[in-house]
Amino acid sequence: MDVGHPSPGVATRPSVTSLVASVNWDCTQYVAFCGVQQPREEMIQNLEEMLTVRLPPSPFSPRH
Repeated sequence: MDVGHPSPGVATRPSVTSLVASVNWDCTQYVAFCGVQQPREEMIQNLEEMLTVRLPPSPFSPRH
């Protein structure tokens, strides 16, 4: 998970967010998500959505 920001002094460009997660036991399959959000926000604003809505059910979780 990471957030990338525009150059210093640039307030009109969004920050870019990303998340990569393994989806199997031997860590050989991954899903990746990216998005944009308000500039200079260090916390991923839609992290809960990325983890609960977009991520497929995990073989590690009881909901699978």
